[in-house]
Amino acid sequence: MKNLLWFSLLIFLLNFLFSCDNVTSPTENDAPTDLEIEVISNNQFKLSWFYNKTTEDTITFHIARKVGEGGWNENYAEVEGDVFQFIDNDVSAIDNKIYAYKIRYFNTNEKEYSVFSEAIAYFSPFTYPSDLQIEQTAQKEITITWTDNCIGEQGYKLDKKINDENWQNEYIILNPDLEIFLDQSAMFDSLEYRVYAFFGISRSEKIADTLFTTLMPPSNLTSSLPDHHKVRLNWLDNSDGEEKFVIDKKVGELDWQENFAQVDSNLTTFVDDIYLSCATLQYRVKAVLNEISSPYSNIDTINVRLNIVGELETPGQANQVFIPEWTAFLADNYEGLQVVDCNNPNSPQITQNYPLPDRTLSVFVQDNFAYVATHSGISSPGMLSILDITDLNNPIITGSASTQGIPKHLFSAGDYAFLAEGENGLSVMYIAASTPGYLANYPLEDARKVFVNNDNIAFVAKGMYGLAILDVSNPASPQLITEISTDGLCNDVHSYENELFLADGEEGLQILDITDLTNPINIKNIKTNGFAFGVTADEEYIYLADKEKGLFVIDRSQPDSIYILGSLELENEPSSIHLSGSYVYITDEIGLKIIQVKE
Repeated sequence: MKNLLWFSLLIFLLNFLFSCDNVTSPTENDAPTDLEIEVISNNQFKLSWFYNKTTEDTITFHIARKVGEGGWNENYAEVEGDVFQFIDNDVSAIDNKIYAYKIRYFNTNEKEYSVFSEAIAYFSPFTYPSDLQIEQTAQKEITITWTDNCIGEQGYKLDKKINDENWQNEYIILNPDLEIFLDQSAMFDSLEYRVYAFFGISRSEKIADTLFTTLMPPSNLTSSLPDHHKVRLNWLDNSDGEEKFVIDKKVGELDWQENFAQVDSNLTTFVDDIYLSCATLQYRVKAVLNEISSPYSNIDTINVRLNIVGELETPGQANQVFIPEWTAFLADNYEGLQVVDCNNPNSPQITQNYPLPDRTLSVFVQDNFAYVATHSGISSPGMLSILDITDLNNPIITGSASTQGIPKHLFSAGDYAFLAEGENGLSVMYIAASTPGYLANYPLEDARKVFVNNDNIAFVAKGMYGLAILDVSNPASPQLITEISTDGLCNDVHSYENELFLADGEEGLQILDITDLTNPINIKNIKTNGFAFGVTADEEYIYLADKEKGLFVIDRSQPDSIYILGSLELENEPSSIHLSGSYVYITDEIGLKIIQVKE
Protein backbone atom coordinates (compact mmCIF):
# COMPACT_ATOMS: atom_id res chain seq x y z
CA MET A 1 0.00 0.00 0.00
CA LYS A 2 2.90 2.38 0.81
CA ASN A 3 4.52 1.62 -2.52
CA LEU A 4 1.31 2.54 -4.30
CA LEU A 5 1.11 5.85 -2.48
CA TRP A 6 4.68 6.72 -3.31
CA PHE A 7 4.12 5.83 -6.95
CA SER A 8 1.00 8.03 -7.12
CA LEU A 9 2.89 10.91 -5.57
CA LEU A 10 5.69 10.60 -8.16
CA ILE A 11 3.19 10.65 -11.03
CA PHE A 12 1.59 13.79 -9.57
CA LEU A 13 4.93 15.60 -9.31
CA LEU A 14 5.91 14.75 -12.85
CA ASN A 15 2.61 15.99 -14.20
CA PHE A 16 3.01 19.20 -12.24
CA LEU A 17 6.46 19.86 -13.52
CA PHE A 18 5.61 19.30 -17.18
CA SER A 19 2.52 21.46 -16.92
CA CYS A 20 4.63 24.53 -15.88
CA ASP A 21 5.51 27.21 -18.44
CA ASN A 22 9.12 26.05 -18.96
CA VAL A 23 11.26 26.07 -22.18
CA THR A 24 12.90 22.84 -23.10
CA SER A 25 16.58 22.50 -23.79
CA PRO A 26 17.74 22.79 -27.44
CA THR A 27 17.24 19.63 -29.43
CA GLU A 28 18.66 18.38 -32.69
CA ASN A 29 15.30 18.63 -34.41
CA ASP A 30 14.91 20.27 -37.76
CA ALA A 31 17.16 23.36 -37.75
CA PRO A 32 16.54 25.85 -40.58
CA THR A 33 18.79 25.27 -43.59
CA ASP A 34 20.20 27.04 -46.66
CA LEU A 35 20.88 30.29 -44.83
CA GLU A 36 22.12 32.93 -47.29
CA ILE A 37 23.16 36.62 -47.28
CA GLU A 38 22.39 39.05 -50.05
CA VAL A 39 23.80 42.59 -50.06
CA ILE A 40 21.03 45.01 -50.95
CA SER A 41 23.03 48.18 -50.31
CA ASN A 42 26.03 49.29 -48.28
CA ASN A 43 23.72 49.48 -45.26
CA GLN A 44 21.32 46.58 -45.87
CA PHE A 45 21.70 42.81 -45.86
CA LYS A 46 18.92 40.38 -46.73
CA LEU A 47 18.93 37.01 -44.96
CA SER A 48 16.95 34.10 -46.41
CA TRP A 49 16.62 30.45 -45.39
CA PHE A 50 14.53 27.32 -45.80
CA TYR A 51 12.46 25.47 -43.23
CA ASN A 52 10.29 22.41 -43.82
CA LYS A 53 7.46 22.93 -41.35
CA THR A 54 5.91 19.63 -40.27
CA THR A 55 3.66 20.83 -37.45
CA GLU A 56 0.60 23.03 -37.01
CA ASP A 57 2.17 24.57 -33.93
CA THR A 58 3.05 28.25 -33.96
CA ILE A 59 6.76 28.88 -34.57
CA THR A 60 9.03 31.90 -34.84
CA PHE A 61 12.57 32.25 -36.15
CA HIS A 62 15.23 33.69 -33.88
CA ILE A 63 18.25 35.28 -35.58
CA ALA A 64 21.65 35.51 -33.89
CA ARG A 65 24.26 37.98 -35.08
CA LYS A 66 27.96 38.54 -34.43
CA VAL A 67 29.90 41.61 -35.65
CA GLY A 68 33.68 41.72 -35.77
CA GLU A 69 35.26 40.54 -32.55
CA GLY A 70 32.06 41.00 -30.53
CA GLY A 71 30.12 38.07 -29.03
CA TRP A 72 26.97 36.45 -30.37
CA ASN A 73 23.70 38.28 -29.79
CA GLU A 74 21.41 35.23 -29.87
CA ASN A 75 18.24 37.34 -29.70
CA TYR A 76 19.23 39.92 -32.30
CA ALA A 77 15.94 39.59 -34.25
CA GLU A 78 12.74 37.53 -34.46
CA VAL A 79 10.41 36.91 -37.41
CA GLU A 80 7.16 35.01 -37.80
CA GLY A 81 7.30 31.37 -38.78
CA ASP A 82 5.76 31.86 -42.21
CA VAL A 83 8.45 34.42 -43.19
CA PHE A 84 11.75 32.99 -44.37
CA GLN A 85 13.72 36.19 -44.69
CA PHE A 86 14.94 39.18 -42.72
CA ILE A 87 16.32 42.60 -43.67
CA ASP A 88 19.16 43.84 -41.47
CA ASN A 89 19.45 47.64 -41.71
CA ASP A 90 22.26 48.04 -39.20
CA VAL A 91 25.24 46.86 -41.27
CA SER A 92 28.14 48.12 -43.37
CA ALA A 93 29.24 46.37 -46.52
CA ILE A 94 32.36 48.51 -46.81
CA ASP A 95 34.36 47.91 -43.64
CA ASN A 96 36.73 45.18 -42.52
CA LYS A 97 34.46 43.59 -39.90
CA ILE A 98 32.71 40.34 -40.65
CA TYR A 99 28.93 40.07 -40.12
CA ALA A 100 28.01 36.54 -39.04
CA TYR A 101 24.52 35.05 -38.66
CA LYS A 102 22.86 31.82 -37.56
CA ILE A 103 19.18 30.99 -37.09
CA ARG A 104 16.92 28.63 -35.15
CA TYR A 105 13.21 28.20 -34.73
CA PHE A 106 11.12 28.38 -31.56
CA ASN A 107 7.96 26.29 -31.17
CA THR A 108 5.69 28.41 -29.02
CA ASN A 109 3.32 25.54 -28.29
CA GLU A 110 5.96 23.12 -27.15
CA LYS A 111 8.24 25.83 -25.77
CA GLU A 112 11.06 24.21 -27.72
CA TYR A 113 14.07 25.64 -29.59
CA SER A 114 15.81 23.93 -32.46
CA VAL A 115 19.57 23.95 -32.65
CA PHE A 116 21.12 26.79 -34.63
CA SER A 117 21.74 26.46 -38.30
CA GLU A 118 25.24 26.54 -39.64
CA ALA A 119 26.75 30.00 -39.27
CA ILE A 120 27.40 32.12 -42.33
CA ALA A 121 29.20 35.46 -42.68
CA TYR A 122 29.61 38.34 -45.05
CA PHE A 123 33.21 39.26 -45.97
CA SER A 124 33.51 42.63 -47.62
CA PRO A 125 36.42 43.24 -50.04
CA PHE A 126 38.11 45.12 -47.20
CA THR A 127 38.40 41.89 -45.21
CA TYR A 128 40.26 39.90 -47.86
CA PRO A 129 43.86 38.93 -47.06
CA SER A 130 46.49 40.67 -49.17
CA ASP A 131 50.21 40.84 -49.92
CA LEU A 132 50.69 37.10 -50.16
CA GLN A 133 54.38 36.20 -50.25
CA ILE A 134 55.75 32.68 -50.72
CA GLU A 135 59.46 32.32 -50.09
CA GLN A 136 61.86 29.45 -49.87
CA THR A 137 63.64 30.39 -46.65
CA ALA A 138 65.69 27.21 -46.32
CA GLN A 139 66.52 24.31 -48.60
CA LYS A 140 63.30 22.45 -47.66
CA GLU A 141 61.38 25.19 -45.83
CA ILE A 142 58.68 27.40 -47.30
CA THR A 143 57.46 30.54 -45.55
CA ILE A 144 54.02 31.84 -46.51
CA THR A 145 53.08 35.30 -45.28
CA TRP A 146 50.11 37.57 -45.89
CA THR A 147 48.41 40.60 -44.42
CA ASP A 148 45.39 40.02 -42.19
CA ASN A 149 42.79 42.68 -43.00
CA CYS A 150 39.81 41.01 -41.32
CA ILE A 151 38.24 41.63 -37.92
CA GLY A 152 36.26 38.76 -36.41
CA GLU A 153 37.21 35.80 -38.62
CA GLN A 154 37.35 32.33 -37.09
CA GLY A 155 40.70 31.74 -38.69
CA TYR A 156 42.58 31.22 -41.93
CA LYS A 157 42.71 28.25 -44.26
CA LEU A 158 45.42 27.37 -46.76
CA ASP A 159 44.96 25.17 -49.80
CA LYS A 160 48.05 23.61 -51.37
CA LYS A 161 48.83 22.19 -54.80
CA ILE A 162 52.03 20.32 -55.70
CA ASN A 163 52.98 20.16 -59.38
CA ASP A 164 50.03 18.74 -61.36
CA GLU A 165 48.40 17.02 -58.41
CA ASN A 166 44.92 17.90 -57.17
CA TRP A 167 44.41 20.71 -54.72
CA GLN A 168 44.73 19.77 -51.06
CA ASN A 169 41.78 21.84 -49.84
CA GLU A 170 42.01 23.07 -46.26
CA TYR A 171 45.58 21.81 -46.12
CA ILE A 172 46.01 23.71 -42.86
CA ILE A 173 43.58 25.62 -40.64
CA LEU A 174 45.09 28.43 -38.61
CA ASN A 175 43.98 30.59 -35.72
CA PRO A 176 42.67 34.10 -36.42
CA ASP A 177 45.04 37.04 -36.77
CA LEU A 178 47.93 34.85 -37.98
CA GLU A 179 49.91 36.12 -40.94
CA ILE A 180 52.53 33.41 -41.38
CA PHE A 181 52.81 29.67 -41.93
CA LEU A 182 55.92 27.50 -42.30
CA ASP A 183 55.68 24.49 -44.57
CA GLN A 184 58.06 21.73 -45.62
CA SER A 185 58.71 20.83 -49.23
CA ALA A 186 60.86 18.63 -51.40
CA MET A 187 63.33 20.05 -53.90
CA PHE A 188 62.32 21.08 -57.39
CA ASP A 189 58.56 21.14 -56.84
CA SER A 190 56.11 23.62 -58.26
CA LEU A 191 54.00 24.78 -55.32
CA GLU A 192 50.82 26.84 -55.29
CA TYR A 193 49.08 28.11 -52.18
CA ARG A 194 45.69 29.78 -51.66
CA VAL A 195 44.91 31.72 -48.49
CA TYR A 196 41.53 32.89 -47.24
CA ALA A 197 39.73 33.87 -44.04
CA PHE A 198 36.71 31.86 -42.92
CA PHE A 199 33.77 31.96 -40.53
CA GLY A 200 31.39 29.04 -40.29
CA ILE A 201 30.72 27.81 -43.81
CA SER A 202 31.60 31.20 -45.35
CA ARG A 203 34.99 32.41 -46.53
CA SER A 204 36.62 35.48 -47.98
CA GLU A 205 38.02 35.65 -51.47
CA LYS A 206 41.18 33.61 -51.96
CA ILE A 207 44.56 34.99 -52.86
CA ALA A 208 47.10 32.71 -54.51
CA ASP A 209 50.74 32.58 -55.48
CA THR A 210 53.23 30.03 -56.76
CA LEU A 211 56.82 29.06 -56.11
CA PHE A 212 59.29 26.63 -57.61
CA THR A 213 61.51 25.10 -54.96
CA THR A 214 65.11 25.01 -56.01
CA LEU A 215 68.61 25.42 -54.66
CA MET A 216 68.89 28.13 -52.06
CA PRO A 217 70.82 31.19 -53.25
CA PRO A 218 74.14 32.10 -51.68
CA SER A 219 73.92 35.06 -49.30
CA ASN A 220 76.08 37.74 -47.69
CA LEU A 221 78.15 38.25 -50.83
CA THR A 222 80.88 40.75 -49.98
CA SER A 223 83.90 42.05 -51.85
CA SER A 224 87.23 43.48 -50.75
CA LEU A 225 90.38 44.84 -52.36
CA PRO A 226 93.59 43.03 -51.38
CA ASP A 227 95.16 45.55 -53.77
CA HIS A 228 94.04 47.64 -56.74
CA HIS A 229 94.55 44.71 -59.10
CA LYS A 230 92.42 42.14 -57.28
CA VAL A 231 88.89 41.85 -55.94
CA ARG A 232 88.18 39.07 -53.44
CA LEU A 233 84.62 37.74 -53.17
CA ASN A 234 83.21 35.80 -50.22
CA TRP A 235 79.72 34.39 -49.68
CA LEU A 236 77.68 31.94 -47.57
CA ASP A 237 76.58 28.59 -48.98
CA ASN A 238 72.91 27.96 -48.10
CA SER A 239 72.17 25.06 -50.46
CA ASP A 240 72.61 21.29 -50.33
CA GLY A 241 73.86 19.21 -53.21
CA GLU A 242 75.03 21.92 -55.60
CA GLU A 243 77.93 21.03 -57.89
CA LYS A 244 79.36 24.52 -58.39
CA PHE A 245 78.92 28.23 -57.92
CA VAL A 246 78.66 30.54 -60.93
CA ILE A 247 79.76 34.18 -60.70
CA ASP A 248 78.46 37.02 -62.88
CA LYS A 249 80.26 40.34 -63.22
CA LYS A 250 79.20 43.82 -64.31
CA VAL A 251 81.61 46.61 -65.23
CA GLY A 252 80.13 50.09 -64.92
CA GLU A 253 77.00 50.42 -67.03
CA LEU A 254 77.85 47.53 -69.36
CA ASP A 255 75.65 44.43 -69.46
CA TRP A 256 76.19 41.59 -67.02
CA GLN A 257 78.94 39.14 -68.00
CA GLU A 258 77.04 35.95 -67.19
CA ASN A 259 79.07 32.86 -66.24
CA PHE A 260 82.10 35.06 -65.81
CA ALA A 261 83.70 32.50 -63.48
CA GLN A 262 82.96 29.20 -61.73
CA VAL A 263 84.20 27.56 -58.55
CA ASP A 264 83.61 24.11 -57.05
CA SER A 265 80.81 23.53 -54.56
CA ASN A 266 83.22 23.32 -51.63
CA LEU A 267 84.52 26.86 -52.25
CA THR A 268 82.91 30.08 -51.10
CA THR A 269 85.52 32.55 -52.29
CA PHE A 270 86.91 33.84 -55.59
CA VAL A 271 89.61 36.35 -56.56
CA ASP A 272 89.11 38.44 -59.69
CA ASP A 273 92.15 39.98 -61.41
CA ILE A 274 91.55 43.61 -62.37
CA TYR A 275 93.26 45.42 -65.25
CA LEU A 276 91.26 48.67 -65.26
CA SER A 277 92.55 52.06 -64.18
CA CYS A 278 89.38 52.52 -62.15
CA ALA A 279 85.88 51.11 -62.25
CA THR A 280 82.66 50.39 -60.45
CA LEU A 281 82.27 46.61 -60.37
CA GLN A 282 79.25 44.51 -59.42
CA TYR A 283 79.11 40.79 -58.70
CA ARG A 284 76.43 38.17 -58.05
CA VAL A 285 76.64 34.43 -57.37
CA LYS A 286 74.30 31.46 -57.82
CA ALA A 287 74.45 27.76 -56.96
CA VAL A 288 74.11 25.25 -59.82
CA LEU A 289 73.19 21.57 -59.97
CA ASN A 290 73.12 20.06 -63.45
CA GLU A 291 70.98 22.49 -65.46
CA ILE A 292 69.17 23.93 -62.45
CA SER A 293 70.29 27.19 -60.85
CA SER A 294 69.41 28.83 -57.59
CA PRO A 295 68.27 32.45 -57.52
CA TYR A 296 71.11 34.95 -57.35
CA SER A 297 72.73 36.14 -54.19
CA ASN A 298 72.66 39.81 -53.28
CA ILE A 299 74.51 42.07 -55.69
CA ASP A 300 77.70 43.49 -54.23
CA THR A 301 79.23 46.70 -55.56
CA ILE A 302 82.81 47.85 -55.16
CA ASN A 303 84.90 50.67 -56.59
CA VAL A 304 88.40 49.97 -57.78
CA ARG A 305 90.11 53.23 -56.97
CA LEU A 306 87.47 55.86 -57.73
CA ASN A 307 87.24 56.78 -54.07
CA ILE A 308 88.00 59.95 -52.14
CA VAL A 309 91.60 59.65 -50.97
CA GLY A 310 91.87 63.12 -49.46
CA GLU A 311 89.73 66.14 -48.71
CA LEU A 312 90.12 69.62 -47.36
CA GLU A 313 87.66 72.06 -45.86
CA THR A 314 88.38 75.60 -47.03
CA PRO A 315 87.42 78.77 -45.14
CA GLY A 316 85.27 80.01 -48.03
CA GLN A 317 83.14 78.39 -50.69
CA ALA A 318 85.36 76.76 -53.28
CA ASN A 319 84.22 77.76 -56.77
CA GLN A 320 86.99 76.35 -58.95
CA VAL A 321 90.29 74.49 -58.74
CA PHE A 322 93.31 74.37 -61.02
CA ILE A 323 96.26 72.02 -60.38
CA PRO A 324 99.62 72.27 -62.11
CA GLU A 325 101.41 69.18 -60.84
CA TRP A 326 101.06 68.90 -57.02
CA THR A 327 99.89 72.37 -56.01
CA ALA A 328 96.22 73.23 -56.14
CA PHE A 329 94.93 76.77 -56.55
CA LEU A 330 91.39 77.30 -55.31
CA ALA A 331 89.11 80.22 -56.07
CA ASP A 332 87.49 80.33 -52.62
CA ASN A 333 84.79 82.96 -53.10
CA TYR A 334 84.99 85.64 -50.35
CA GLU A 335 88.13 84.05 -48.92
CA GLY A 336 90.27 84.78 -51.97
CA LEU A 337 92.81 82.40 -53.48
CA GLN A 338 93.90 79.33 -51.52
CA VAL A 339 97.20 77.61 -52.31
CA VAL A 340 97.06 73.92 -51.34
CA ASP A 341 99.94 71.45 -51.09
CA CYS A 342 98.77 68.13 -52.58
CA ASN A 343 102.08 66.26 -52.58
CA ASN A 344 100.40 63.90 -50.16
CA PRO A 345 96.96 63.45 -51.76
CA ASN A 346 95.70 61.78 -48.60
CA SER A 347 96.30 64.93 -46.59
CA PRO A 348 96.09 68.18 -48.59
CA GLN A 349 97.18 71.28 -46.65
CA ILE A 350 96.57 74.99 -47.23
CA THR A 351 99.98 76.65 -47.40
CA GLN A 352 99.02 80.15 -48.45
CA ASN A 353 96.00 82.39 -48.73
CA TYR A 354 95.91 85.45 -50.94
CA PRO A 355 92.97 87.78 -50.21
CA LEU A 356 91.30 89.43 -53.20
CA PRO A 357 88.49 92.00 -53.50
CA ASP A 358 84.99 90.60 -53.17
CA ARG A 359 84.39 87.10 -54.62
CA THR A 360 87.06 84.96 -56.24
CA LEU A 361 85.37 82.98 -59.01
CA SER A 362 87.99 81.39 -61.24
CA VAL A 363 91.70 80.66 -61.48
CA PHE A 364 94.03 79.43 -64.22
CA VAL A 365 97.73 78.73 -63.79
CA GLN A 366 100.25 79.01 -66.61
CA ASP A 367 104.01 78.88 -66.19
CA ASN A 368 104.81 80.86 -63.02
CA PHE A 369 101.66 82.96 -63.03
CA ALA A 370 98.16 82.51 -61.65
CA TYR A 371 95.40 84.42 -63.41
CA VAL A 372 92.50 85.06 -61.07
CA ALA A 373 89.02 86.35 -61.92
CA THR A 374 86.99 88.07 -59.23
CA HIS A 375 83.51 89.50 -59.07
CA SER A 376 84.33 92.90 -57.71
CA GLY A 377 80.90 94.40 -57.28
CA ILE A 378 82.50 97.68 -56.16
CA SER A 379 83.87 99.79 -59.00
CA SER A 380 83.37 97.34 -61.89
CA PRO A 381 81.64 94.01 -62.65
CA GLY A 382 84.87 92.15 -62.09
CA MET A 383 88.64 92.08 -62.09
CA LEU A 384 91.38 90.01 -63.70
CA SER A 385 94.49 89.85 -61.54
CA ILE A 386 97.92 88.41 -62.32
CA LEU A 387 99.87 86.76 -59.48
CA ASP A 388 103.52 85.83 -59.73
CA ILE A 389 103.74 82.44 -58.00
CA THR A 390 107.44 81.79 -58.53
CA ASP A 391 107.64 81.68 -54.75
CA LEU A 392 104.57 79.71 -53.69
CA ASN A 393 104.99 80.91 -50.14
CA ASN A 394 104.80 84.52 -51.23
CA PRO A 395 102.50 85.10 -54.24
CA ILE A 396 102.87 88.66 -55.54
CA ILE A 397 100.19 90.48 -57.49
CA THR A 398 101.71 92.20 -60.51
CA GLY A 399 98.63 93.96 -61.78
CA SER A 400 94.86 93.94 -62.21
CA ALA A 401 92.34 95.22 -64.73
CA SER A 402 88.59 95.64 -64.75
CA THR A 403 86.38 93.35 -66.80
CA GLN A 404 83.31 94.39 -68.76
CA GLY A 405 81.13 91.63 -67.32
CA ILE A 406 81.14 89.23 -64.40
CA PRO A 407 84.04 86.83 -65.10
CA LYS A 408 82.41 83.50 -64.27
CA HIS A 409 85.25 81.50 -65.75
CA LEU A 410 88.61 82.11 -67.37
CA PHE A 411 90.89 80.10 -69.59
CA SER A 412 94.47 81.12 -70.35
CA ALA A 413 96.16 80.31 -73.65
CA GLY A 414 99.56 81.82 -74.44
CA ASP A 415 99.45 85.57 -74.05
CA TYR A 416 95.70 85.79 -73.70
CA ALA A 417 92.99 85.13 -71.15
CA PHE A 418 89.51 84.24 -72.37
CA LEU A 419 86.70 85.17 -69.98
CA ALA A 420 83.18 83.73 -69.98
CA GLU A 421 81.26 86.77 -68.72
CA GLY A 422 77.66 85.61 -68.64
CA GLU A 423 75.38 88.04 -70.43
CA ASN A 424 78.42 89.98 -71.64
CA GLY A 425 79.57 86.99 -73.68
CA LEU A 426 83.23 86.15 -74.35
CA SER A 427 85.95 88.69 -73.59
CA VAL A 428 89.66 88.49 -74.43
CA MET A 429 92.38 90.14 -72.35
CA TYR A 430 96.10 90.47 -73.03
CA ILE A 431 98.11 88.98 -70.12
CA ALA A 432 101.70 89.00 -71.38
CA ALA A 433 102.32 92.31 -69.61
CA SER A 434 102.49 92.63 -65.85
CA THR A 435 99.10 94.36 -65.95
CA PRO A 436 96.36 92.72 -68.08
CA GLY A 437 94.65 94.76 -70.75
CA TYR A 438 91.27 94.48 -72.40
CA LEU A 439 91.46 93.36 -76.05
CA ALA A 440 88.08 92.25 -77.49
CA ASN A 441 84.57 91.01 -76.77
CA TYR A 442 82.18 88.76 -78.64
CA PRO A 443 78.55 89.07 -77.47
CA LEU A 444 76.88 85.82 -76.40
CA GLU A 445 73.70 85.19 -74.40
CA ASP A 446 74.97 83.37 -71.31
CA ALA A 447 78.68 82.52 -71.42
CA ARG A 448 79.35 80.16 -68.49
CA LYS A 449 82.52 78.22 -69.31
CA VAL A 450 85.18 78.54 -72.01
CA PHE A 451 87.75 76.08 -73.34
CA VAL A 452 90.39 76.98 -75.95
CA ASN A 453 92.21 74.20 -77.79
CA ASN A 454 95.68 74.23 -79.38
CA ASP A 455 94.20 75.27 -82.70
CA ASN A 456 92.93 78.55 -81.25
CA ILE A 457 89.33 77.44 -81.30
CA ALA A 458 87.22 78.63 -78.36
CA PHE A 459 84.26 76.58 -77.20
CA VAL A 460 81.81 78.46 -74.99
CA ALA A 461 79.07 76.78 -72.91
CA LYS A 462 75.97 78.99 -72.88
CA GLY A 463 73.48 77.27 -70.60
CA MET A 464 70.05 77.06 -72.18
CA TYR A 465 71.45 78.64 -75.34
CA GLY A 466 73.71 75.70 -76.10
CA LEU A 467 77.26 76.03 -77.42
CA ALA A 468 79.21 78.61 -79.41
CA ILE A 469 82.36 77.79 -81.41
CA LEU A 470 84.66 80.71 -82.26
CA ASP A 471 87.92 81.15 -84.12
CA VAL A 472 90.24 83.12 -81.82
CA SER A 473 93.41 82.80 -83.88
CA ASN A 474 93.22 86.58 -84.00
CA PRO A 475 92.38 87.27 -80.33
CA ALA A 476 91.61 90.90 -81.10
CA SER A 477 88.79 89.82 -83.42
CA PRO A 478 87.05 86.55 -82.45
CA GLN A 479 84.99 85.08 -85.28
CA LEU A 480 81.92 82.92 -84.79
CA ILE A 481 82.16 79.58 -86.59
CA THR A 482 78.83 78.10 -85.51
CA GLU A 483 76.34 77.82 -82.69
CA ILE A 484 74.44 74.67 -81.75
CA SER A 485 71.55 74.08 -79.40
CA THR A 486 71.40 71.29 -76.83
CA ASP A 487 68.46 69.65 -75.11
CA GLY A 488 69.70 70.48 -71.62
CA LEU A 489 71.63 73.28 -69.93
CA CYS A 490 75.13 73.45 -71.37
CA ASN A 491 77.18 74.11 -68.21
CA ASP A 492 80.72 73.12 -69.17
CA VAL A 493 82.75 72.13 -72.20
CA HIS A 494 86.02 70.31 -72.83
CA SER A 495 87.73 69.32 -76.09
CA TYR A 496 90.18 66.52 -76.83
CA GLU A 497 91.46 66.13 -80.36
CA ASN A 498 88.39 65.91 -82.64
CA GLU A 499 85.85 65.29 -79.92
CA LEU A 500 83.93 67.73 -77.78
CA PHE A 501 82.36 66.94 -74.41
CA LEU A 502 79.46 68.90 -72.97
CA ALA A 503 78.10 68.76 -69.42
CA ASP A 504 74.49 69.29 -70.45
CA GLY A 505 72.53 69.47 -67.22
CA GLU A 506 69.63 67.03 -67.01
CA GLU A 507 70.62 65.62 -70.41
CA GLY A 508 73.90 64.29 -69.01
CA LEU A 509 76.98 64.08 -71.21
CA GLN A 510 76.94 65.02 -74.87
CA ILE A 511 79.81 63.82 -77.08
CA LEU A 512 80.29 65.59 -80.42
CA ASP A 513 82.52 64.91 -83.40
CA ILE A 514 84.03 68.27 -84.39
CA THR A 515 86.12 67.15 -87.35
CA ASP A 516 84.02 69.67 -89.27
CA LEU A 517 83.74 72.65 -86.93
CA THR A 518 80.96 74.13 -89.01
CA ASN A 519 78.84 71.02 -88.51
CA PRO A 520 79.44 69.26 -85.18
CA ILE A 521 77.82 65.81 -85.06
CA ASN A 522 76.41 64.37 -81.85
CA ILE A 523 77.81 60.84 -81.63
CA LYS A 524 76.80 59.86 -78.10
CA ASN A 525 74.54 60.98 -75.28
CA ILE A 526 75.08 59.42 -71.85
CA LYS A 527 72.33 60.05 -69.33
CA THR A 528 73.27 60.36 -65.67
CA ASN A 529 69.72 60.85 -64.32
CA GLY A 530 71.07 63.88 -62.49
CA PHE A 531 72.42 67.28 -63.51
CA ALA A 532 75.75 67.25 -65.36
CA PHE A 533 77.74 70.33 -64.38
CA GLY A 534 81.47 69.92 -65.05
CA VAL A 535 83.57 67.92 -67.50
CA THR A 536 87.20 67.17 -68.34
CA ALA A 537 88.90 64.39 -70.33
CA ASP A 538 92.12 62.70 -71.42
CA GLU A 539 93.01 60.29 -74.22
CA GLU A 540 90.93 57.40 -72.77
CA TYR A 541 88.42 58.72 -70.27
CA ILE A 542 85.89 61.47 -69.70
CA TYR A 543 85.34 62.68 -66.13
CA LEU A 544 81.91 64.15 -65.50
CA ALA A 545 80.82 65.98 -62.32
CA ASP A 546 77.10 65.75 -61.68
CA LYS A 547 75.44 67.95 -59.05
CA GLU A 548 73.03 65.20 -58.02
CA LYS A 549 74.87 61.94 -58.75
CA GLY A 550 78.54 62.74 -58.11
CA LEU A 551 81.46 61.73 -60.32
CA PHE A 552 81.21 59.59 -63.45
CA VAL A 553 84.11 58.07 -65.36
CA ILE A 554 83.28 57.33 -68.99
CA ASP A 555 85.48 55.01 -71.04
CA ARG A 556 85.99 56.43 -74.54
CA SER A 557 88.96 54.26 -75.55
CA GLN A 558 86.77 52.38 -78.05
CA PRO A 559 84.75 54.83 -80.18
CA ASP A 560 82.12 52.18 -80.90
CA SER A 561 81.70 51.32 -77.23
CA ILE A 562 81.57 54.42 -75.04
CA TYR A 563 80.12 53.62 -71.64
CA ILE A 564 80.09 54.62 -67.97
CA LEU A 565 82.99 52.75 -66.40
CA GLY A 566 82.38 53.81 -62.82
CA SER A 567 80.72 56.32 -60.55
CA LEU A 568 81.12 57.77 -57.08
CA GLU A 569 78.39 59.45 -55.08
CA LEU A 570 79.34 62.74 -53.43
CA GLU A 571 77.68 64.28 -50.41
CA ASN A 572 77.84 67.84 -51.74
CA GLU A 573 77.16 69.36 -55.13
CA PRO A 574 80.39 69.76 -57.14
CA SER A 575 81.20 73.22 -58.44
CA SER A 576 84.20 72.38 -60.64
CA ILE A 577 86.35 69.47 -61.79
CA HIS A 578 90.01 69.28 -62.78
CA LEU A 579 92.18 66.35 -63.86
CA SER A 580 95.87 66.24 -62.96
CA GLY A 581 97.98 63.11 -63.18
CA SER A 582 96.24 60.17 -61.51
CA TYR A 583 93.70 62.27 -59.64
CA VAL A 584 90.50 64.16 -60.21
CA TYR A 585 90.07 67.26 -58.06
CA ILE A 586 86.54 68.41 -57.30
CA THR A 587 85.43 71.53 -55.45
CA ASP A 588 82.16 72.01 -53.62
CA GLU A 589 80.72 74.38 -51.04
CA ILE A 590 82.79 72.64 -48.36
CA GLY A 591 86.17 72.65 -50.06
CA LEU A 592 88.27 70.19 -52.05
CA LYS A 593 87.91 66.45 -52.76
CA ILE A 594 90.76 64.39 -54.25
CA ILE A 595 89.78 61.18 -56.05
CA GLN A 596 92.24 58.68 -57.48
CA VAL A 597 91.30 57.44 -60.95
CA LYS A 598 94.59 55.93 -62.16
CA GLU A 599 97.75 54.35 -60.84
